[in-house]
Amino acid sequence: MKKHFTFWFLLSIFCVACSHNKNGEKPVARVFDKYLYPSDFAGIIPNGTSKNDSVFFVKNYINDWMQRQVLLASADENVDVDKKDLEKKINDYRESILIYEYENELVREKLDTNITEKQVNDFYEIHKEDFVLHNDIIRATFVKLTNNNSDLVNIKRMMNDPSVNNLQLNDVCKKISSQFSFDENKWISAEKFPASLQAFFPKTKGYLEQKDSLFTYLIQLKDFLPKENTAPLIYVREQIVKTILNQRKVMMIKKTHDDLIKETIQKGEFEILN
Repeated sequence: MKKHFTFWFLLSIFCVACSHNKNGEKPVARVFDKYLYPSDFAGIIPNGTSKNDSVFFVKNYINDWMQRQVLLASADENVDVDKKDLEKKINDYRESILIYEYENELVREKLDTNITEKQVNDFYEIHKEDFVLHNDIIRATFVKLTNNNSDLVNIKRMMNDPSVNNLQLNDVCKKISSQFSFDENKWISAEKFPASLQAFFPKTKGYLEQKDSLFTYLIQLKDFLPKENTAPLIYVREQIVKTILNQRKVMMIKKTHDDLIKETIQKGEFEILN
C-alpha cells in the first residue's frame, strides 16, 4: 500500500510540475491554485547542513507552507476584511520591519561598545538608590553534586584543605558538575540554594554542607548581605553595562533620525502641503 501511495504521490507532483513551470522551475507542491517552487525556499538550509538534515528542513518547509495555504484560503473565504485596511496594515508592518532592520544595522556598524571601569563606577555611584537588593545574596565558593557522585568525598576533603586552591577545585568540578563557582569575589543570590540551607547564611561563615534527597551542597561561605541593602558593584556590573549600551543605542538611533530629517528639510524635500 505504501509503495502504491508513493507512486501516485510522485506521479501527481510530476504532472503538476509539467503544467505549471515558472521560469524553467518545476513546482514541488500545490494547494488550490497556489504553487510552491524550489526558489521559494532557497536559503532556509544553514551552511554545512548534512544531506539528511537538508531533506528534513525542506520537507518541513513544504509541509508548513501547504498547511499555511489551507488556513489562508479558509480565512480569505470566511473573514470579512476591509481590503484597504488590510493593505494598510501590511504596508505599516513592512515599513516597521525595514526601519527595525536599518536601525539594527546602524547599531552593529557604529555603536561604541567600549565601556571603561570609570564609566561603570560613575553610573553605579549616580544610580546607587536603584540597586537595592530584592533578595539576600552571599559571597561564597560552592559546588552542587548528586548524592551518588563518586567524587563527593574527595571534593569535601579538597574544600577543607587549605593547601588546595580554588583553581584546582574549579578544574575538578567542571568535569563532574554543572553548578559550581570558585570565584571568591562573586556574589550569588541566596535563592539559588534550598531554604533550609539559606537559614544558616546570616549567622554562619566558613564551611557548610547540606544534603537533600537528590543533591549535596558544599559551600565555603565568605560573606552575607541581606535584602534591602545596596547591591555591591560587582553584583550589578553586567546590568550596568547593558544599561549603558542600551542608552547609547537609543541616543544614536534618535540622533540618526534627527540628522536624516534635518538633511531632508535642508534639501527642500520635507514640507506640509495645503
